[in-house]
Amino acid sequence: MKILHTSDWHLGKSLSNVPFDADQAHALQQLADYLAGHPHDLLVVAGDIFDRPTPSPESVRVLGSWLGRLRQFAPDMAVVLISGNHDNGPRLAWTASILDHQGVYLRGETGAIDQPIEVRGSDGVQAQVWAVPFLAAGALDEATPSQVGAMDEALRRIRDRQDATKAQVLVGHCFVQDCTTSDSERAFIGTATQIDVKAFDGFDYVALGHLHRPQAPARHVRYAGSIARYSFSEVGYSKLFLSVDVAPGRPCEVTELPLRDLRGMHRISGSLQDLLTNPKFHHLVDDYVELTLDPPVDVGNPHDQLRTRWHNILQFHNELAPLSSALQTMPDGADGKRDLEADFVAFDRQFTDSSEPDAGVLAAFRKLHQELAAKEAE
Repeated sequence: MKILHTSDWHLGKSLSNVPFDADQAHALQQLADYLAGHPHDLLVVAGDIFDRPTPSPESVRVLGSWLGRLRQFAPDMAVVLISGNHDNGPRLAWTASILDHQGVYLRGETGAIDQPIEVRGSDGVQAQVWAVPFLAAGALDEATPSQVGAMDEALRRIRDRQDATKAQVLVGHCFVQDCTTSDSERAFIGTATQIDVKAFDGFDYVALGHLHRPQAPARHVRYAGSIARYSFSEVGYSKLFLSVDVAPGRPCEVTELPLRDLRGMHRISGSLQDLLTNPKFHHLVDDYVELTLDPPVDVGNPHDQLRTRWHNILQFHNELAPLSSALQTMPDGADGKRDLEADFVAFDRQFTDSSEPDAGVLAAFRKLHQELAAKEAE
């Protein structure tokens, strides 16, 4: 049986008000193109379909339209989608009773965890697919509420109903111990929420979502990772989806299929002048960038200046000295007290790149200063 494993689409994702819609569409088109040319028996999407519990109408349309196109060239392929920690499980799966009859299995609630989805491959292999959506602590009324306890209870219920003559495939959304996180997922703190990979013994393949870095905590346990880069901690590795050959009681065979980026993602540092004019950056100005000014700039608004050249600044660093340090360098007045008006003029000159404050602004400052002084005198 051939399974295509993907996860963490995060439809509707944006960062610094820059939407990732085009990047997601680019990745999903590659996924559809591959499936059109390479038939599979089962498609698995292991959670975080959407980026928010209440996805936008456009995000919902993207999912529906993509599944509709899929059915045009893969009418018999089973499709299993589970909810992740970003999804609203009941909202995602509200049409399950209808779509089950179309071979599209949406699972977002715990009631069907011990009810296998039966899939027969074109090679005759039969599989029981166990869909385990993201489990919060207490989701299964486990004795000691925790995510580890909820997963243990889910697996206990599943094992009571496994058929050893069929391939055992589990789809889950969780954090396995000793795996590597990135900045873009909501990683759990501590080890109490992290699943021991040995808990998945007895399955032929475990298709996981939640962690955005593709990785294999065990030979038969894989994270496909997210379909696009959602943080700069993901710059150093490729995005991909997985094609998996599964048969009962035999080691699975996994093929990694890289996704091509729509835009690159880079961390770049340099002087303001260099970032504004150096031709070596010309081919990067439409990519996603984290820009760091070195040396920092304390005059004007360098961020707005840089946006005239760099079109997708997702993060910007201009590490100025703390205000307390700056004040320490300003001389006190003749009476040994701070000259607040002089401080204000210096501050305004520094950040507006003008020799003197606007007359109206200075008048407003003086009025406020006088009112505060009067209150202190009372």
